[in-house]
Amino acid sequence: MDQLSDWYDESEIERLKWFIGQIPARDTMVHGDFHTNNIMVQGDELLIIDMADEDKKHSVEAAKAYLFPQMDAMLEELNELGEH
Repeated sequence: MDQLSDWYDESEIERLKWFIGQIPARDTMVHGDFHTNNIMVQGDELLIIDMADEDKKHSVEAAKAYLFPQMDAMLEELNELGEH
């Protein structure tokens, strides 16, 4: 996992592996352009707006898009390790 060690230390890599293992294997809705300007308050409710970029993706892809910009490298390396 050489590419990941450029970004994360060993304990963080282990936490990322654990986190990925906890993500359910199913498709989920992703906003596609989620930021604070796309949240409105109406009374005591939060509304998510601007759903033009909404898409359906696998849960790991959804997490990757929002949380881990370097996850592509990690997933590739995990896949390679699984092939051996």
